[in-house]
Amino acid sequence: MKAFIILILIGTFVSNISAVCQVGQTECRGCAGGKCCPIACGHCCLSGLRCCPCGLVCDTTETFCMRPGMNGANMTMTNIRTL
Repeated sequence: MKAFIILILIGTFVSNISAVCQVGQTECRGCAGGKCCPIACGHCCLSGLRCCPCGLVCDTTETFCMRPGMNGANMTMTNIRTL
C-alpha cells in the first residue's frame, strides 16, 4: 500500500512540472505537462499541444488559426504551429 501511495505522489509531482519558457513565450499546459509556445505572445489551443500567433485563436479541430468572431466564409486562416 505504501508503494502505491508513493507512486501516486511521484506521478502527481512529475505531472505538475512546468516548462521554463523564454520571455514573451506562453506556457501551454496539456496532458503531457507544460510546453512553451515558440510564438511571441502566442495563444494556446485547448489540448496544450498547439498554439496560434497573438490575436488569433485555434479552430475546434486545432488545424488552423483564425481571427475571433469571423464566420467561416471570411476567415483568415494560418497553419497552426505544433509545439
